[in-house]
Amino acid sequence: MMTMISFYFALGVTVWLIWLSGTVVGGSDLHTRGLNNPLCMKPSWMPKNVLLGVLRQPALYRFLCHAPPACLLLASYRPESLACRLLAALSFTAYSLVETSVTHSHRDYPATYALWVLACFGESATSQGLILGIAVHLMISSGIAKLRVGGVAWAYPSTMRGVLGHYVNKAGADGPLIKPLTAWARSSKAVLFGFGAGTLFFECVVVPLGLFLPPGLRVMVAYGAFGMHVGIAALQSLAIGTAFLVNSVIYAYGFGSGVQPFTSGNGWPEALAVASASAFYSIFIGLLPENFPSTPFALFAWNGKQWDSLFEHLVTGNTRLVVSPDGPPQVGAEVFPKVAGTELAGGDGRPDCSQSCTFDAWDQFLGETLVPSSDFAKRIFPNDSGLHVPNLCRAVDEYLKAESIVVIDTGRPALQSFFVQLKPGTQVVARVLADAHGAVGT
Repeated sequence: MMTMISFYFALGVTVWLIWLSGTVVGGSDLHTRGLNNPLCMKPSWMPKNVLLGVLRQPALYRFLCHAPPACLLLASYRPESLACRLLAALSFTAYSLVETSVTHSHRDYPATYALWVLACFGESATSQGLILGIAVHLMISSGIAKLRVGGVAWAYPSTMRGVLGHYVNKAGADGPLIKPLTAWARSSKAVLFGFGAGTLFFECVVVPLGLFLPPGLRVMVAYGAFGMHVGIAALQSLAIGTAFLVNSVIYAYGFGSGVQPFTSGNGWPEALAVASASAFYSIFIGLLPENFPSTPFALFAWNGKQWDSLFEHLVTGNTRLVVSPDGPPQVGAEVFPKVAGTELAGGDGRPDCSQSCTFDAWDQFLGETLVPSSDFAKRIFPNDSGLHVPNLCRAVDEYLKAESIVVIDTGRPALQSFFVQLKPGTQVVARVLADAHGAVGT
């Protein structure tokens, strides 16, 4: 059973090792990738100028990103100190907030929750129970999101074939660790179905049932969750699988705890309450909003048919969904992506967007691990048909009304989306094809 001291130490070392490995492989400070995105996702409760003030100051941004390991190690040295535990929670929260606002990564949310639990309750049965609940919440909400967005078709072989196919050709750590194994897996419908159905079964059935297992058996759930991340690294993306290993500390503390089922006073009621609330909300109300510190964990939630259609229209073809604070993009306007370069190394810094700019919407609030709302998939794929572009623009425009997608250089929110055609072989607008009102043809 992991102690609070071990938790702080293991989390601090893991976060530092993830940064070190990404920095070595990418050839530059891993945290600089966040400085390449021209847009940020602003939490609704946060004053815009506060977030922009950090993102416009690279030195401050880097300091906030690099501070957590030291604060976590200090808390491991003085876990009895409320001040040290609060410092660890505050430092990690500040890092997670500013980093996810531009990278849209979801890996650090569970650790953020867990650190506030330990800050408030210290080494206690309540902490063990709540962090067990957090571990279940991560998995079960991700599983239910797949079912709400992709439906039972998420388990079909086409889903994993599409996901693995997208990553197998990526270079370096952005791609899988064992590419021949990925190629073999994609050639077998049985293997692909096993991966898809097995993922849903593990996230939606095995993990929740872990609450009702004795500690000696429940720890096997932690091994299973760890194995999922290893499998992601081997078959999908080494960078993604490695980054999410930060949650192995959450699994070890939560699933490896001594919480006994069907008893009170040892954290089990707290664990059950968190997991039940997560499942109830996801099933009967909808996906949690993407509004830090809230996230639905909609990780690769599109099914194979949806995935192929989205990529054809928005990623791999010569059309894009773009957003702008300035109305329809002009012919000849450059479309700026989230990151120019690889996921780890990024580009040469944030482009100058002090003037009128047009931005690729993919992976900004809609993408592989981003779904704006519970009904989004049904709206853009009506009657399980192909992608309906005007519906897509309408759904995106409704999301943009919250003014949460902000241009960092100007502070102006992106308010409208457009479906555009690019000039062949470029990221330059050739013409606007559609908006929320339908075909435009200019």
